[in-house]
Amino acid sequence: MAGYSIDRARIAYWEVMAHMRWAIIALQQARRHLSGEQISIELALTGHIVPELELEILDMTEERADA
Repeated sequence: MAGYSIDRARIAYWEVMAHMRWAIIALQQARRHLSGEQISIELALTGHIVPELELEILDMTEERADA
């Protein structure tokens, strides 16, 4: 591993941030569809993954808090 150690806390942090980023993008895409700016079934469906992402973020942060 080339002499580097992996900081698991940093990995966990960036995993949460990646999920947050994707949730924000999904919300923005859903808003574009709902506003009529760009009518797209794909954009509409993307908005439906937000609750799943929220749950995943909560699970990941609870796991970290328990550790």
